[in-house]
Amino acid sequence: MTTSLHELFASDIKPRTRFVEHFSGDALDTLRWDTTLVNNGTVAMSDTSNGGLILSTGTSSGTSSAQIDFDDKKQFGGGSSIIWSAIHSHSATGESYSGLTAGSTQGSGAQGIYSYVNTAWKTSNFDLYTVGAGGNTWTNGTIAGLTSNHAHKLELTGTSGKSFVDGALNCESTTNLPTAKMQPAFGLSSTDTTNKTINITYCEAWEN
Repeated sequence: MTTSLHELFASDIKPRTRFVEHFSGDALDTLRWDTTLVNNGTVAMSDTSNGGLILSTGTSSGTSSAQIDFDDKKQFGGGSSIIWSAIHSHSATGESYSGLTAGSTQGSGAQGIYSYVNTAWKTSNFDLYTVGAGGNTWTNGTIAGLTSNHAHKLELTGTSGKSFVDGALNCESTTNLPTAKMQPAFGLSSTDTTNKTINITYCEAWEN
């Protein structure tokens, strides 16, 4: 007699790590998400229909930032995927990044796979940034979409990292792929007084 879900699936399917986040309710689930890397910015639930969570840099002078992650609980390996729905709204001197990271600080250059937008020194396209044990690779994206909602997916295998936007392949990298354990992370930063935001309404990550 089957006594557990593990016994039910263990014969043919390897149990895998997976999580789903709808960013609903009146507060962020701080048992899952950590916000200690917020500097002059804010992280708050949006009081609008399908508003989700909004990360904002604010308008203070100097460097401002906001980030959420799993507080260094790195539960996803080198073959993992993450999907999310978000609106990025920022102008020049702003940058945002979303994906899986082995780091514990914002912009640490740690191993990971990231969807990256930096309007300060690159374009407004969603670029792919992969960081492995031996270096990093920037891959220029072909899809732009600041200020409008898009569904994103990063897919990491042993041979490639791929970025998809709204179901279409945006770009792909086969070099400097991460092999370390990673955690989901979303963040943005600014160096001027114009508020930049990311509005996230859904996220899901799993091991392939």
